[in-house]
Amino acid sequence: MFDLADTLPFEPYNMSSPVHNEPEDLNSARGLSLSSDLPQTIVLDNDHDYAGPSGCHDVKSSCYRTYTDLFGPIIIDDDDEDEVPIPDKTNDMASEEFEPTSVQAAEVIANLALAIDHKKVSRFNISRADVWDGAVRGFRRSTYSESSDIFVKFTDDAGSFEEGLDTGGPKREFLTLLMTHLRNRPIFDGPPERRYLVYNSTAVREDEYFLAGKMIVVSIIHGGPAPHFLSKDFVNHLLGKTTFNTTVEDVTDEELQKALRQVQEAESEESLQDVILQYSTMFQTAGCLRHTKVHERQMLIEDYLRWYILGRNQIAIQSFQKVDNPCLTQYLSLIDSKRDWQVCSF
Repeated sequence: MFDLADTLPFEPYNMSSPVHNEPEDLNSARGLSLSSDLPQTIVLDNDHDYAGPSGCHDVKSSCYRTYTDLFGPIIIDDDDEDEVPIPDKTNDMASEEFEPTSVQAAEVIANLALAIDHKKVSRFNISRADVWDGAVRGFRRSTYSESSDIFVKFTDDAGSFEEGLDTGGPKREFLTLLMTHLRNRPIFDGPPERRYLVYNSTAVREDEYFLAGKMIVVSIIHGGPAPHFLSKDFVNHLLGKTTFNTTVEDVTDEELQKALRQVQEAESEESLQDVILQYSTMFQTAGCLRHTKVHERQMLIEDYLRWYILGRNQIAIQSFQKVDNPCLTQYLSLIDSKRDWQVCSF
């Protein structure tokens, strides 16, 4: 068989073809001629005895080279530096998974903010030297209304008002400073990034816990920051959840922390009982004084921490939750499902 049949179309003479031109000279070029009307078409004479592929070596090499140049596949090396990387959709899926929660939180806050009457204002005269005092006086003023917008004027140390109108900047600055001062109030304890409420008789008498809850609500609704410092376990408790993962590091009292660490490090039942006996008053106050085996020591620590963080501070927590506004509970519920608690939580 003629080798060019695998690579080039051919038209046997005197056979049907959509377009056929009779060759000028059937005896020239050993019976093979290139049609002038149909380039790259080889016309073969059925009556001629061809010698084989060697007789068409020149035609084959030139035509085949042209064919491969035009129709050869494009080969892309896997190691090509210009290779376009395939995007990893894992991270995109992870971010999309939590996107509805973020949108929902924003919508809830926006809907609550619709209740603000921007034609009425509650005035706050804030001294930079004592932001907390000015905030307390503003919230406790008889003319203060939760449905009114907030108008803030800052004063210097001499009591002179700073020039300029409050178009939103002073209000946001005030709310930011307020959340910073709130974190350092004696009603909170624990590490700076994991604070929880603690009982304070003066704060109870002055109803500061209720006021703190109101401040958080106002800051969120009026475009200020949420206090990014509350403990996850404390927020879970506010939401009615039983999840509790507090560690010994959350106890700021050095003596109590030392006692709990000794319980953790006790390697024998005898040494463990000695530690419990040494700090029996501490465990008895928490209601968890009992005979404990070595494998039960972590449960003893958790029981004490639950009482220390939550149980002994119930009066403060209940006062904090008296805020007559759905924003606090709804916002806490929304942020609870986020991935990164330190970024998304209070």
